[in-house]
Amino acid sequence: MAAAQAKPVAAKPLTEAQKAAIAAARAANPAVRPHAAQAAAKPGGKKSMVVKTQWADGVEEAGDGKPVRCDFCGTKVPFGAAQCPDCGTAVKAPALVEEKPNWFRRVGAALVIILALVAAWRWGEYYLSVRPKRGADGKPAVEGVTILSQKLDKQPGTALMFVRGTVTNHSDVPYFGVKVECDLLDKNGVSLGKFSDTRMVLDPHKLFPFNIALLDPDAVRYTNLTVSAQR
Repeated sequence: MAAAQAKPVAAKPLTEAQKAAIAAARAANPAVRPHAAQAAAKPGGKKSMVVKTQWADGVEEAGDGKPVRCDFCGTKVPFGAAQCPDCGTAVKAPALVEEKPNWFRRVGAALVIILALVAAWRWGEYYLSVRPKRGADGKPAVEGVTILSQKLDKQPGTALMFVRGTVTNHSDVPYFGVKVECDLLDKNGVSLGKFSDTRMVLDPHKLFPFNIALLDPDAVRYTNLTVSAQR
C-alpha cells in the first residue's frame, strides 16, 4: 500500500485569549519585534547592515523641531524622543547648529541709522536758520542793528548842531564797525557832505548812543540817516 500522504491542516484562528496574551507580551518587552528577532537569529560573525534612510527628496531631515529617522529600522522618530517608537533603538539627538550672527547686516543697519540721524540733525539746523524768528509778542523778531531813535539838537549859544539817537543790536552775536551816517543840507536843500559816528564793537542786545556833530555853519538840517555794521 502506498504510504498515506499527510494532508495540510489549515491553521486555526487565534482565540481572543491568545491575542490578549500576545499583546501583553509585546507590551512588556516593546524592544522585541519580529524583524528584530529575525536579525538576532542571523548566523554569528556577520554584522547586520545598517542603512540610513532618507526622505523622499533624498535629503535627510534633521534640525531644530524636525523629526529624524531611526538608524536601525527607518521609522520616523518625533523630535525630542530618546528611543524609536517601533524598535526601541536609542536615537541620537541631532546636533543643533548655532546660527552665526550676520555682522555685515548689523553694521549696515547701524550705518543707515547713523546717517539718518545726521541728516535729520543737519536738516533741523537748516530749517532753524531759514525760519523767521519771532519775538515774545508773536511778531517776526528784528535781526541785526537798527536805529531806535534820532533827533536834531542845537548847542545853546553856538551855531553847532548834533544828530543824536540810539542804535541797538537785536541779535545774539556782536557786530563790528557800527557806523551811523547822514547827509547834511543847507537852507536851500543842497548837500554839504556826509557826517558820521562810529563804534568798533556793539555787543549782543546792547545800545550805541551815537552823536554826530554838524560842524558846517550853513547846515540847517540832515537827511538819509543810515546805519551799517559787519557781523
